[in-house]
Amino acid sequence: MSMYVQCRTGKGNLQVLRHKIRKSDDPECRKCGSYAATRKHVALVCTHGEDIGLRWWTWEDMDDRARWARKEKDPEGFYTVDLMETFFSKIDLR
Repeated sequence: MSMYVQCRTGKGNLQVLRHKIRKSDDPECRKCGSYAATRKHVALVCTHGEDIGLRWWTWEDMDDRARWARKEKDPEGFYTVDLMETFFSKIDLR
């Protein structure tokens, strides 16, 4: 969940922050290249979320567990899929 924490707090390895401290040449998102990779862009706006099949519209969507926990079934029975964990595990901020 470290990617979630980085996006939620605006601290960490976000491209816009790396640019600010001169660790990167530009602040643009490495996934879409269209906008600065701010916390809001990475978590809520970037088309990469749609590419991986998940989309969050507001921070409140992420806060509501009913929106990101889903029951799945396999041969051994039911299990819970954490969509937020899946989403953020597929985001590479570097």
